[in-house]
Amino acid sequence: MQPRWLIAVLSCLVGMALGIILATWHYSASQVKAQSIFQNRLHCRKLADEYVRKANAEIPTTLTSLDSVDFSSAANSCFALFRSYTEYVNGDYKSTSRGLLVVNLISGEELYQDSASETSGGAHGDWNKVLRQAIAAFQQAMNGKEVNVSKIK
Repeated sequence: MQPRWLIAVLSCLVGMALGIILATWHYSASQVKAQSIFQNRLHCRKLADEYVRKANAEIPTTLTSLDSVDFSSAANSCFALFRSYTEYVNGDYKSTSRGLLVVNLISGEELYQDSASETSGGAHGDWNKVLRQAIAAFQQAMNGKEVNVSKIK
């Protein structure tokens, strides 16, 4: 018959060994997940930079820039929010247009697009509303929801 203290020590050692094994497994699994997220975000950023480069080359009078880009695990896709700025000047007449665009970078689908302009005669469109709607559209897309900004004021 073995002493009780030996059984207690062996049980403790087995428990510690199992704990170390499980902790190591959890750590390596979380590292793999973090690496995967990083790679997806990096891929999304490359797609967004390419989109900006093409947009600026195709329409030289409009400056397109990247506002936000991220990978959505809910939709398993990349989404980006772009800003555009166009300025026209003809004598005393000046017109500027600022636009926002939300794009699914994988499918190329434009999920939201709107703009507000200002001329020498006054403003046309509410830039703050366009901005709120674009941010809401980007967040809805990131959450895997259908983009619907009609209720955003």
